[in-house]
Amino acid sequence: NLVLAFRKTRNIPYPLALDIESQAARAFGDVRLTPSSFLIAPDGRIVHRQTGKLDMPELRGLVLGMLAQN
Repeated sequence: NLVLAFRKTRNIPYPLALDIESQAARAFGDVRLTPSSFLIAPDGRIVHRQTGKLDMPELRGLVLGMLAQN
């Protein structure tokens, strides 16, 4: 499987999922491009959606802001 080989060569430390039947893509607003990343609040709301490369400083700020609210 190409995805598993990619994970191994890139040493990705987190789980990856394949959405063969597009169920997750539909559930997240009909995702059509990858990579697509989502930050989901503890209450289940999508608070940030990014297509393409993540802006890690921005993402860190969002997460820290959410942690400060709790």
